[in-house]
Amino acid sequence: MQVVSFGVTADGKPNAKRVENTYGTYGYAYNPNAAFIYDASYVKLRELVLSYALPQSWLTKTKIIKGAELSIIGRNLWIIHKNLPYSDPEENLSSGNIQGYQSGAYPTTRTIGANLKLKF
Repeated sequence: MQVVSFGVTADGKPNAKRVENTYGTYGYAYNPNAAFIYDASYVKLRELVLSYALPQSWLTKTKIIKGAELSIIGRNLWIIHKNLPYSDPEENLSSGNIQGYQSGAYPTTRTIGANLKLKF
């Protein structure tokens, strides 16, 4: 016969006290709402484009190119200020209407690129 033990107390007697799970399924069902609510305001440099149009005097020798413009583009460069700790305020769990709930989401990707526009 096998005896199933549910633990013992500090003095070695069988445990007779049941501890209820007060955190619910996701850890906050019975917790005060204020423990998981943050001010989600933020200031973010989301996109920056710097462009320079080459002067026409540089292009007069070429009869094919009528104009040229160089650009540097950056996206998600800097979160200047946020009140939400340890995460990006714009990230969420899915592409639906679940804003503000974040679990295991990757941070937004910072991208930097260049662009060359030629006019013929």
